[in-house]
Amino acid sequence: MPLFFVIAGFCYSCRDYKSYVRKKFLHLAVPYTAFNLIDMLPRQLLASLVNRPKPMTESLMRAILRGGEYWFIYTLFIILMVYPLVFRLTAKNKPLMFGAGALFLAVSLHGISEDIFLIDRVGYYLFFFHAGVMARIFSGGRWPEVKAPVFVMPVMFWLWLVLLWGVNGGRVFTALAGIITCYLMTGYKLFNDTFSRFGAYSL
Repeated sequence: MPLFFVIAGFCYSCRDYKSYVRKKFLHLAVPYTAFNLIDMLPRQLLASLVNRPKPMTESLMRAILRGGEYWFIYTLFIILMVYPLVFRLTAKNKPLMFGAGALFLAVSLHGISEDIFLIDRVGYYLFFFHAGVMARIFSGGRWPEVKAPVFVMPVMFWLWLVLLWGVNGGRVFTALAGIITCYLMTGYKLFNDTFSRFGAYSL
């Protein structure tokens, strides 16, 4: 999920806020609503055949207030609605952009306990989204070529395992190590040749 939000940030673009909101509403809010409604029916009518059966009213309130079963779309939508203000304030001032990143990192590390409207997850993933935006700005709009020595990727993978199992509260750093690992993997011809066969679905 952190990598998903980094990529979403890397692809972020907003020129006209009104058309931007309309586009995001059609591409995210409408499918989110449709799939949640479809998901609610079997949870209500086929309770014995599905995981986590719920009454329709409970599923509906959860979808409205806490992201339902597709919380990552809900979280992304909220981030996309508020981020244009952040971008407007920081895009032309690199120290301010790094400062915003440090603030978002502090929020991710400290955590937010409030889960209504998924404020806790928005606070956690906003750092990764902002990191993706910064990656795009500092790379000129393209993923930079990986020129790391062959040993770097296994070292990052080892670090990822250590953080995953050995550090309490290390979710953010574990995610960053995993993202760097995935990025370094793109420098290996074997991975590129394999995934490029899937075309637009290689991600």
